[in-house]
Amino acid sequence: VCKDRTSELDGAWYVTITAADLDNGSTDNCGAVTFTASQTVFDCADLGGNTITLTGTDDTGNSDDCTSSVTIIDSITPTLICNVDLQSCDSVFTYTVTANDNFYGFVINKSAGLPSGSVFPLGVTINPFEVIYAIGNRDT
Repeated sequence: VCKDRTSELDGAWYVTITAADLDNGSTDNCGAVTFTASQTVFDCADLGGNTITLTGTDDTGNSDDCTSSVTIIDSITPTLICNVDLQSCDSVFTYTVTANDNFYGFVINKSAGLPSGSVFPLGVTINPFEVIYAIGNRDT
């Protein structure tokens, strides 16, 4: 008897499940049941739904299988990293904006403000940025 499962990728882009994670109380009258799953290691290529076959085999070699849906999600929010020299006595500021995420393929957008290397006015200047990963996770 199979059950479905949702698992979250870790910061290294992987998640590992066991065949037992997909078993929903299978039994056998001929002894213990050993389980195997068609896939137990998932990465970013497996985001979304995956059909996995769970096979149970008893001590006499009898086996049966069922299918589970294993949904892999990425809920780690990307992180913007803003570097600026706030100690400068010059009104020209150079800054860089990068991002960290457990995936590759993100885009950084600046929605307003001055570009790096500009002459900034006296006072506070706000430059809002947003990083968007290809599957939609965001940080501002």
